[in-house]
Amino acid sequence: MTDYQKPPEVIVEQVRQDMALDDHRAGDAAKIKVDRAISNTEQRGAALLESARGLVVINGGGAVALGALLGQTWDKANAAAMRPWVLVGILVLVFGVTLASVLPYLRYRNSFHPDREILGKSPWWRWHHRCTVASVVAFVVGMVIAVIGGFRALG
Repeated sequence: MTDYQKPPEVIVEQVRQDMALDDHRAGDAAKIKVDRAISNTEQRGAALLESARGLVVINGGGAVALGALLGQTWDKANAAAMRPWVLVGILVLVFGVTLASVLPYLRYRNSFHPDREILGKSPWWRWHHRCTVASVVAFVVGMVIAVIGGFRALG
């Protein structure tokens, strides 16, 4: 029986079924796209959280290492010239830990900003970026200060 021979109700029902199938396929594609976006967002969030933890660890570990160095050389007369440099290095590293510790809060605040999806548009995202860079710089500067102090103590 051809389509021309079928009653109109049957043809209408067949068209509805075809449209429902097309909608279902389009819905599957949209669901896959949404699932992929959610997965990417979760991966980015995990990466940002791990980077903040890493910055706390490197700055905090550097401060602990310099503190241990200071403890071992405190009573050594020839290391007296190095102490202020190491103390300043520890201070800079603690500042780096503080900056890294603020990063989760800045991400949290960014999640409420209306322009959070546009990279760099939210002021919270810009502060997050600045604090991340400043924390890395604090590690480098703190360690360089301590090394300069060590060389000054040598001669």
